[in-house]
Amino acid sequence: MRQMLGVLLVALFVGCGGSGESSDDENAALRAQVEALTSQNEGLISDNSALQSRVGELEASLAVTQAASPTTTTMTTEPPTTTAPPTTTTTTTTTLPPTTTTTTLPPTTTTAAGTWRTEHYNDAMDDKRSLVFLVSGGEVRGWLDDPHEVDLFAACFDEENEAVGIALRGEDLDKTDGETSIRLKWDDGETKTRTDTWSDYSPTFRLYSYTGFNLIEQMLNAETLTVELTPYNSYAQVVTFELSGFDKALDELGEMCPWFKVERLNLR
Repeated sequence: MRQMLGVLLVALFVGCGGSGESSDDENAALRAQVEALTSQNEGLISDNSALQSRVGELEASLAVTQAASPTTTTMTTEPPTTTAPPTTTTTTTTTLPPTTTTTTLPPTTTTAAGTWRTEHYNDAMDDKRSLVFLVSGGEVRGWLDDPHEVDLFAACFDEENEAVGIALRGEDLDKTDGETSIRLKWDDGETKTRTDTWSDYSPTFRLYSYTGFNLIEQMLNAETLTVELTPYNSYAQVVTFELSGFDKALDELGEMCPWFKVERLNLR
């Protein structure tokens, strides 16, 4: 608008240098246009001032609104952690019955005369028989203070091997300087020491006849045998065996192992 107004003013000044009626008419027309444009320009200036004033009012109103508005803090909340339920593992244990390999038939225990027990064995391979007579003397305590029964036994193994001795069930006898020793007495007789020099630990202590002493005769004539023995890593303890009824056990043993019969015959 200002450029157009400038152009008209230049044209007006140039036109003023001419002559005649035509120049006056043209100048009048130009003046009219200049006045119209000037009026329009003043209107535009007025409108611009009004717009600037309105913009100032809006900016002031915005500032007041922002000052009055509360400060908003945006917080980011993480989603809650989800804990998976525990995994339950069910274990089923199946216990199979034990596999038993038997090389001998289980013993048959009966009550012999007096306090003696009888055990019969049959070898599953060659069918040879074994016969064992036992009498209990009570219990002793092992090195863990656990109880172990002590037996006096007379046996015929495999129909040919005789044996008489003391057997400690479930534990070995102790050794001192490589030897196993026990002390024993028949009835109220003299206490004597017997020594076994077997190299390995053993739960049994064999008894034998020797010059001037017949084991079978002593067992037939005595009422009791008292023995002091020491379980492995434990202490010396005493047990007593009741011998009544051994004569009937001896008869049965003699039928299987001739040694017992010979020993008895030597007493007559």
